Amino acid sequence: MSESLLWTAFWLGIVSAVSLPLGALVSHYWTPSDRQTAVLMAFGGGALLAALTIDLVGSALERGHFNALALGAVGGGLLFVFLNQVVNDAGGFLRKTSTTFYHLRHQEHRRLKRIISQVARSDLFTGLGESDYKALAASFASVDFPKGSVIFEAGDPPDAAYIVASGEVEIFGRTDRTKPLIRIGPNQAFGWYSTLTGYPTSDTAIAATDSCVWIIPKETLDGLQRSSAAYVQIVHRELRSPQTLGYLTERQGMTAQAAGTWLDQAAQSLMRSGRIPRPETTAPQGDGYLRRLAEVRRFPFFAGLPADELDLIANRLIFKLHPEGENLFVQGQPASRLFVLERGRVSLIDPQHSYQEPETLGADDALGGLSFLAGAKHTTTAVATEDCATWELRRSDLDDLLRRAPRFAGRIRAFVPAPRISAAHDGARRDGWCADLHSENLGRQGRSKAENGHGQTDATHVR
Repeated sequence: MSESLLWTAFWLGIVSAVSLPLGALVSHYWTPSDRQTAVLMAFGGGALLAALTIDLVGSALERGHFNALALGAVGGGLLFVFLNQVVNDAGGFLRKTSTTFYHLRHQEHRRLKRIISQVARSDLFTGLGESDYKALAASFASVDFPKGSVIFEAGDPPDAAYIVASGEVEIFGRTDRTKPLIRIGPNQAFGWYSTLTGYPTSDTAIAATDSCVWIIPKETLDGLQRSSAAYVQIVHRELRSPQTLGYLTERQGMTAQAAGTWLDQAAQSLMRSGRIPRPETTAPQGDGYLRRLAEVRRFPFFAGLPADELDLIANRLIFKLHPEGENLFVQGQPASRLFVLERGRVSLIDPQHSYQEPETLGADDALGGLSFLAGAKHTTTAVATEDCATWELRRSDLDDLLRRAPRFAGRIRAFVPAPRISAAHDGARRDGWCADLHSENLGRQGRSKAENGHGQTDATHVR
């Protein structure tokens, strides 16, 4: 009897001990997901608790109290989950690294689910697989645009497509901003034709109300073309549609024959390699203005920068042509870009003080600078008094430069917190006074001097 008991104990010990090498062997061939790991750990934790409380559990079962035991276990578990969630929502998730990571991942998961549910309602992305939606949602950037903000302007690079999450956006033609071509609302996409064809944007998009817009980088859409058969079919259908042909002929100025030929080539290349050939563009690149960049007046932050940072800035400048009479920006419009004149003349007009003489700017003058840096609204209206050419720096590109150009970023950050910004917007004929910049903010080049239309002054002007 005792020998039989010994063998029973021995084999039970072997069975319990073999779980360790067996688990190691399984993990060599199978890596469980986070959810599966959580289930296994919860089961193991429950088994451990049951082993530790075997006397309590065993006696309760012997007396027939299984229902009460099960109800207490389930109720206690649910109470723990509820109280844990309350504590986490009140900021208690910061108590441990694991709960912090879980909370952040849970928030990201909820964000992705919300994006996927709305993207699936967009006609442009209907019918994609779940993995495609996840790839799209992971790259989305959510940006809030106050009413009147310019989301993109005609002639901007085709670097993103857009979906309205909330609010409304109006699309205007290249020259006429008095009457919108179309007004779009939630779940509708815009700017996609430019990313599809590779041509600069043909229209201007302005937030008609306070709006939230999801921005989809072009790189994400290009990657989806190479990895998603469903998205390839959507793109192929659009390449063969009359709307795309009309876009190229009416908005990009191509002849019907040239547009048809390019669409045929694009469709064939798409089906063969998942890529669409980029059109040849003749727009000047920013490096052509590089040699004059450090001489820009009214925006002294370029002077004395190292060559590599000047290259970064030049590569993000967008060249635009503005005919006589066109408004570069209007008073009260949120400033979304900095303008630098290469040639031509622009007048700064304050409609609220029409008796004042307009200020005229010429080649190598910057305008809109202070409003651009401060994230404020323009305080004057800029009108091209003759045909002019500009180089423009968008806010999204400025954000990238602040991460990649430390000397430039240091100058901007040293200036922007200055209390003069708010005071500048309280004065007349503003949109850009930047006074008394200390010499260390401008590096070894010393303080720059600029013209403000009233002769030389020690104040530096940003416009």
